[in-house]
Amino acid sequence: MRNKPSAKAPSQRQQRVAEEIRNILSGILLRGDFSRRTLSLVNVTITHVNVSPDLRSAKIYTIPLGGGDMTDTLANLNEMAGEIRYALAKQLTTKYVPALKFYNDNTFDEARQIENLLDTAIKREIALGTKVSDAEE
Repeated sequence: MRNKPSAKAPSQRQQRVAEEIRNILSGILLRGDFSRRTLSLVNVTITHVNVSPDLRSAKIYTIPLGGGDMTDTLANLNEMAGEIRYALAKQLTTKYVPALKFYNDNTFDEARQIENLLDTAIKREIALGTKVSDAEE
């Protein structure tokens, strides 16, 4: 889950660098040139990147492609963050390459849960509405 939004919105530069990092990391993870075979076998989608104002750290939010459990994948990604950062440094055009920290993005699960709650509430409302109208007749 993403952290609460800060009082200050990310600058245009932060957003530009975050998008560049997301695109480069997607290519790096797609090629799968890693020393750990388990990381090469997993397909991951990068949903969002948050870059700190000084551009020295980045939070990368990921989900497994096709669903599934992310605990082992996140552990591998975070252990391999140095190697991934090195590959990122070869393509990133900024003065500093941010330290990478990978997180599981729960926003899709939370959206699904909210949708289910709304569906349940609507069904309950419809059921109560039909019973009330039957009692009035």
